[in-house]
Amino acid sequence: MSSTCSSSTAASTPFHRRPDYLRAVIELYLALPDTPRRSRPDDRFFARQLLHRGVPLLVVEAALLIASARRLPREPNDPLPPIRSLRYFTYAVEEIQQELRCRMDHSSLLAYVNYLRTKVPLSDSTPLTAPSRPATTKRRLGSSPQPVQLRFRW
Repeated sequence: MSSTCSSSTAASTPFHRRPDYLRAVIELYLALPDTPRRSRPDDRFFARQLLHRGVPLLVVEAALLIASARRLPREPNDPLPPIRSLRYFTYAVEEIQQELRCRMDHSSLLAYVNYLRTKVPLSDSTPLTAPSRPATTKRRLGSSPQPVQLRFRW
């Protein structure tokens, strides 16, 4: 991107540093289409790195949803391989942070995340629920769709 972008740390300042940050990142990752059913130690390590780098949970959620949404419009006979690591989303996190520094404000990002929440099907494996998220399902072969809602506290 452009080097004339603001060097503001607004995009890197977390909305909170509560212990549930790591749990929220891992649960969202595992709820996405084509992700594993369990996290690996490296996934948890990468989530801790995001926390220590000060990446806001909204930025992480936006990155995971955007990268997942980009994978969805595929032909059934041309599927992508499954996502095997949370690190798959590294460039999406960097892209969102860059957008926040250059062009996008937090309210626009939140509006886009709310839109993506309606488009990306999430699994029913997460125990979190909240009225702010629309019910969606994870697309997996042989599984019956179950509505799910996630709750993230910013």
